[in-house]
Amino acid sequence: EVQAQVAPVLRKRFDFDAVFVAMALVVAPMVESIAIAIGAAMAAARGMKAGATVLAAGVAFGLLHAGNGVLAIVPAALVFMVLTASYLHWRPRSLLLALLAAALPHLFVNALVVATKAWLP
Repeated sequence: EVQAQVAPVLRKRFDFDAVFVAMALVVAPMVESIAIAIGAAMAAARGMKAGATVLAAGVAFGLLHAGNGVLAIVPAALVFMVLTASYLHWRPRSLLLALLAAALPHLFVNALVVATKAWLP
């Protein structure tokens, strides 16, 4: 009897759209890390310092995530400032390491978002 009551709740919470999960955990971290790399290269070509590049990336990505709601702008901006700083730190050593330094934390942040959507009503 308890199982009959719990099963529909669990089914609802774990009934994710596979496209949403793939976008959040695979596509977004890869594509947006490449966008960080392109933006950082463009900023460096214009002589922007690292701090200005980090701030510009945060503002740009914060605004790009405004479609998720106004309250998503500041957290997205802060996350992308960290991701851009991480990318810039690792870029002198290796492009691959720099891309991974931005993509992996992004994947973990998005995994938290996906998990939160699963557990919140």
